[in-house]
Amino acid sequence: MANFKDLTDQRFGRLVVIKQNGTDKWSNAIWICLCDCGKTVEILARYIKRRGDVKYAKSCGCLRREVKDLMISQRFGRLVVIKQNENDKWGKTSWLCLCDCGKTVGVLPRSLRSGSTKSCGCLRRELNWQDIDKNTDFAFTATQLRGMKLDAVYKEDLKV
Repeated sequence: MANFKDLTDQRFGRLVVIKQNGTDKWSNAIWICLCDCGKTVEILARYIKRRGDVKYAKSCGCLRREVKDLMISQRFGRLVVIKQNENDKWGKTSWLCLCDCGKTVGVLPRSLRSGSTKSCGCLRRELNWQDIDKNTDFAFTATQLRGMKLDAVYKEDLKV
């Protein structure tokens, strides 16, 4: 058996390492950890020690469940999270959200947290209509003025 750094009694997130439980078939150390929620889990040392890695184990899985519970009924712009959707064909999780306009839409968690998705699309439509109204009024007024000047010039030419 290879020599491994002893991680016993060290804390990693919500996990406290209890003891080593052998190795896997590639000779990676397996550690038994106790989570703050009371559950024990077996984790490879490389998943415990990598702090900046996505695969870094912070808990037995209870943290993920808590985040899920916190998301439900939370408001992001015009959207209120109703429930977690099943994973799509690429394995990505999305949230079913109810928009203030009454439509439901599935949104990726990162889109909600970053603020890139704030509604079902109704906000964009409203803002586009506001822009069109502003631009149309301005463009119509400019066209109208131009037309009036051309009419005046044309009428002057006819009178002469």
